[in-house]
Amino acid sequence: MKPLNSICLSLLLAAGIPAAASGQPSAMNINPALLYYQAFLVAPDLSEADHDFLWTKEWQGQELPERFGKLMASYDDQFRLLRTAAHSTVPCDWGIDTSAGPATLLPYLARTKAVALTTKFRTLWELKHGRQAEAREDLLAAFALGRNVSRDGTLISTLVQQAMEAINCCTVAEEFGRFSPEDLQQLLAGFEAAPARRTAAECVATEKSYYQDWLLRRIQELQQANPGDDAKVMAGIHELFAGMLDGQEERQDPQPG
Repeated sequence: MKPLNSICLSLLLAAGIPAAASGQPSAMNINPALLYYQAFLVAPDLSEADHDFLWTKEWQGQELPERFGKLMASYDDQFRLLRTAAHSTVPCDWGIDTSAGPATLLPYLARTKAVALTTKFRTLWELKHGRQAEAREDLLAAFALGRNVSRDGTLISTLVQQAMEAINCCTVAEEFGRFSPEDLQQLLAGFEAAPARRTAAECVATEKSYYQDWLLRRIQELQQANPGDDAKVMAGIHELFAGMLDGQEERQDPQPG
């Protein structure tokens, strides 16, 4: 009988054969959204003191203390997953159930925007220590996430996409002189290779489905359930609109922290 450690080693080697044989890392075939959800889970849970230290100060042009660097290092696992997701070759599908119509939750919006802001901090720290390649890869990962966040087709996600793109571009502009020409060229190539930017016009069909079509179906259901009783139908419609307003509040994109 083989020792247990030998059996485990054999299984691990066998599991690695398909990926190696294909010449392509298996992670490239993973839905990016799955990697993004994992990245959100491993993001550090900062203490109130660390949160205030990081988020309530303007760091641009300031001396960065070691405490700043330790906090940035605590995001390493998250950004490792974000970088992997950026290289995925399959479309990003957030797996959202839209049956709730206007009350559909999009829980990843605030977290994706927080990534763009954290990327700015990490870029400051990495460039301070001459790690241009690390800064470049973080920026490209955040840029890809910004484009992928709009894959659900909603207008609010597309607005978050635009906000993230603006943050990332501002970060590059502010630190432009600290990148080498080669790294700037690779940044440009990475931005051009990112998923396509979604426009507001492309969201019309999704918004129509979330609101108009959903509302018409609910009204028809109320009419069928209360034939000839317009008072009950109108009361049900009133409740629907109240629920739509509540759903809109829950779908908003709160600021990090």
